[in-house]
Order: sequence, then C-alpha cells, then structure tokens
Amino acid sequence: MKEVIVMYESSTRRNFLKIMGLAAASQIIPTLSFARRAALGRPNILIIHADEHRIDYLGAYGNADIKTPHIDGLAADGVRYDNSFCPFPVCTPSRYSLLCGQYVHEHRGW
Repeated sequence: MKEVIVMYESSTRRNFLKIMGLAAASQIIPTLSFARRAALGRPNILIIHADEHRIDYLGAYGNADIKTPHIDGLAADGVRYDNSFCPFPVCTPSRYSLLCGQYVHEHRGW
C-alpha cells in the first residue's frame, strides 16, 4: 500500500485522475460488452420512450399520413405492443414509474 501512495505522490493531479478513470473503466467496460451478454444468454432490450405524441401518430400503428420510417423499421424488427397503459397522466411521474417499477404513490415522484 505504501508503494502505491509513493508512486502517486510524484504524479500530477491530471495523471492521477487519468489512472483512476482507466482503472474504473477497466472494471465497467467488460460488463457492458455485447459478446459477454450474448454468452450469458441475456436479452438485448431497447425501450424507446417517446414523449408528446399518441400511439396513432406512428406509421407502425397504422397512420398513413405521418411518416416515421426509422421508428417503423425498429417496430418491424422488434416487438410492438398493441395494448399498453400509463401509470399516471403526467409525464415525469410516469417516467419514474417506468424506471423503478413502482406506482407513483409508492415512489412519490409527483
């Protein structure tokens, strides 16, 4: 332990922060790799939580007037839900519920 302290005493603050950042990244990056997730059999899930429009404003749900080619392509390649419910009529508490899995009266994010 003393050798580590002596080594960093002669270093600059910037070098110390770089070394600590690399050390932290070396612990995080392997857990985020796609190959490792695939090897463990975990699904790759992407949730698109769009705001300020209704479901019938998307071409993937049958609207021929509004063009949403990128969202339509994602919907064609993935799972599209036809029946969903919102836990709260205001946006921010509803997002909190999506992130934590609790009702608004439980997380109290009004």
